[in-house]
Amino acid sequence: MKVSKMRLAAAATAAVICVCMSGCGNAIEYKTFNTSSSQPESIADSSSVPDSSVTDSAADSSTDSKDDSKDDSKNDSKDDSSEPVDEPADNTVKAEDDPEYLTKTAFVGEALCSGLLVYTEGLEEDQVYTENNAHVDDIADTTWDVGGKQYELPDALYESKRTYIYLWLGPNDVSNYAPAEFAQKYQELIEKIFYANPLAYVGVVSVAPVSAEYDGTLPNGKIYDYNAKLAEMIDKIGNNRVYFFNVTTVLGDSNGNLKSEYDSGDGVHMTGDAYRALLDNLVSMQIHPYLTDFETPDDSSSKDDKDSKDKDSSKKDKDKKDDTESKSDDSDSGEESSSQADGE
Repeated sequence: MKVSKMRLAAAATAAVICVCMSGCGNAIEYKTFNTSSSQPESIADSSSVPDSSVTDSAADSSTDSKDDSKDDSKNDSKDDSSEPVDEPADNTVKAEDDPEYLTKTAFVGEALCSGLLVYTEGLEEDQVYTENNAHVDDIADTTWDVGGKQYELPDALYESKRTYIYLWLGPNDVSNYAPAEFAQKYQELIEKIFYANPLAYVGVVSVAPVSAEYDGTLPNGKIYDYNAKLAEMIDKIGNNRVYFFNVTTVLGDSNGNLKSEYDSGDGVHMTGDAYRALLDNLVSMQIHPYLTDFETPDDSSSKDDKDSKDKDSSKKDKDKKDDTESKSDDSDSGEESSSQADGE
């Protein structure tokens, strides 16, 4: 009887298991893929056999992207090239030629300079300040009549409103001064002129060359030394209102000697053509062809800024030192407290 019950239970259990398996089989569908339909892509398939439509679309997109990138790059390149490039600031300003330039000039010198009044046109007598025996160290002391009053040369130039002043000295001074001392005396004369008229322009005319045949005390080699010191002195002054004019470029030949057509016969004094050529050159160049930027750093403000920075730096150093000392005191105090605690 007991065996029969066990067999009935086993049979019932088996029936239940069959029913469950039958239900599972109906729930699961095993699909077979039709080759004509699009198959789901695996990683391997997508890399080895890409869909042509997708590939074409991606290729078109990539091409468009590259083309757009190239176009943008080209446009950027064109835009960059079309933008103006910042040039270094140029601190020189071209001044307009003064139509009344000649009437505002004055010529100061010795006997050789007086030929400008004799051989050229356009100059008035009160524009030429010459003394036959004048020297670079004493011509500033000569007196001249301006409006019925007597003035020393620097003040006479100012009172007569001569803006462009040419200094042409030298032959009378070579026996008195060495080249460097001659240039120093010239600088002192220039300073006296600017003291009387700070807004004047001064043109230093070089000592004129002599002919190759001249065998006097002033050969061209010596003239060159004097002119070199004059040019050096003007360069050191650094005043943009002072200019050096090398007349050898106008009056001299390829060897630096006075041109034969400009030699009056003694190798030193010049012909009328020489004076006219010289004046034309000086007027055409004008003393003020370029006016440089007059703005310079204010020395006083620069000094104040430096002093302020120094004070700030000193204050920071002092604060830092005080802070360090304070920390040191605190450390010492802590050590003493610790020592006391240990002692107790």
